[in-house]
Amino acid sequence: NDGHGHLFGDRVLKELTETASMNIRHEDVLGRYGGEEFLVIMPGADEQTAAAVAERVRRSFERAGILPMRGAGGAVTTTVSIGAATYPGSGPVDPRALISKADTNLYSAKRAGKNKVVS
Repeated sequence: NDGHGHLFGDRVLKELTETASMNIRHEDVLGRYGGEEFLVIMPGADEQTAAAVAERVRRSFERAGILPMRGAGGAVTTTVSIGAATYPGSGPVDPRALISKADTNLYSAKRAGKNKVVS
């Protein structure tokens, strides 16, 4: 938003949505959680599967490149940081705890240099 404007920022969010949709499993559900954060609900996924899908999304988005609205220059490389969390049990899922763990992992990915997956 700061460097290329809000219209470009909106395009980045749309591109991320399309990229993620093409790289998650057919049974997964993608949704915008707030601001520039998204959630993917992955029924039955273990930690290894969740991390592999997240890494596939990260790599695909990084490779995509997005052309600036103003037409100056080439494609802008954009990246994502992803925090993955899985529910390790057979009892009832606590959605708030699961989201909190994913959020903690997201911020760990950002602190580790961004453009990473932490699970």
